[in-house]
Amino acid sequence: MIKKNQLFKTIPSEELIRKVFDAFGIVELRSGIHLNRNNFTTLGTIEKVNELKEDLEKHYLPCKARSYLTEINERNILTILRQILRIKGYTTLSNEKFSNNEKYIVYTVIPIELRDTVINSELPKLEIPSLVEKKPPKILVTFD
Repeated sequence: MIKKNQLFKTIPSEELIRKVFDAFGIVELRSGIHLNRNNFTTLGTIEKVNELKEDLEKHYLPCKARSYLTEINERNILTILRQILRIKGYTTLSNEKFSNNEKYIVYTVIPIELRDTVINSELPKLEIPSLVEKKPPKILVTFD
């Protein structure tokens, strides 16, 4: 069955979706996957998505292809990933992190049905071993 929506004239094949996920280093689609822009450089994600450009253009509506696939950069590839994740019932949440006096954004993959729950409550405590800094315990000092 071919689905139509506001982005795609046809839904991308499982093979194409798998190639997009591979470009981002996503081996298995599950909740709790963490991504950040630094990884995109290491993995060569922009180049890999650029190689898939022709295949993606076949599925996007022409006006959307012009918007998202004309100039592929870090920002566009995140948008493309979010659109592909939506097909599979997932989305991303962004969270600012600080490490070595540098701010960066970590994107966490979660099921769409959990998005409103997570946004309206506290973000889940998902650890990223190489990126999370240990905070010293809070100490309360009182004087008499």
